Amino acid sequence: MVQMIAPDRRLKQKSGNSSIEDDLRSLDSLNGAFKKLSSEFNDVICNEILTLRSAFAAQDTQCLKSVYSSSHSLRGLSGSFSKPHLSQLADSLCRYIDSLSANSSADHRLIQAHINTISMFTANSEPNAEVINTILSALHNAVGKNTVA
Repeated sequence: MVQMIAPDRRLKQKSGNSSIEDDLRSLDSLNGAFKKLSSEFNDVICNEILTLRSAFAAQDTQCLKSVYSSSHSLRGLSGSFSKPHLSQLADSLCRYIDSLSANSSADHRLIQAHINTISMFTANSEPNAEVINTILSALHNAVGKNTVA
């Protein structure tokens, strides 16, 4: 959803010398729009996490492609809305799937660990940064070990 915020008419009439009140009103409008987008984003994140879990649960031939697609979406979305840990987790999952060759099989426990950690992010809760950093470090190590031929 795109929301355009037009500058106040008085702001348009001025040539760069807006008053502080005008600037504050504009900032309030932008802040309100960002808060609305952020709450909508939380819903999108939750839906994408459900899609990711469902894709993995399917365990069919399209499973890895669907998991990759969902984690790729999460990686981009979370980066846009200041959720760096979620972005890093999704990136780690994408990189793991990218590293798989046609001849190798995926370690489903490693994928499940990524998905379980990603699922800790909900609309009204985010895991503690120290916990996420520890989990990310363990997942990075595991991904590295699982990608060595």
